[in-house]
This record gives sequence, C-alpha cells and structure tokens, in this order.
Amino acid sequence: MKNPGRTILIILFVLLLLSPLDPVPDVIPVVGWTDDLLYIVGIIYQVLQIAKNKETSVVEDCMNKSGEA
Repeated sequence: MKNPGRTILIILFVLLLLSPLDPVPDVIPVVGWTDDLLYIVGIIYQVLQIAKNKETSVVEDCMNKSGEA
C-alpha cells in the first residue's frame, strides 16, 4: 500500500466510532452526535481517496499494457 498512514487513520476513525468511550458524550444534544458524524465523514473521505488512487493506478496499468501490445 502506498500510504499506510491513511489506512491507520481509517482504523482509528472506526475504533473511535465503535468505542463505548466517546470524546464528546452523545447525551450532549447535537454536539455529541456531530463528532460521530465527523468520524463517519472522515472514514468515507479516506476510503474514497484510496479508491481514487487505486482507480488511477488501474487505468495507468491498462494504458501501459495496451501500449505494449
């Protein structure tokens, strides 16, 4: 994997989301839910960035192979 830091960040986001210990408790209206929402947005963003990088490398591989033929 080209960027192991991104994978570690995704794992940390998921652990924070699933953890019973919340940095901002959900009993605080709106603010408690907002931090959970930010974790979800962070996970989605990081996964999309990984997918974007993989898609680019797949396209480049296909173009390189078609140029060789």
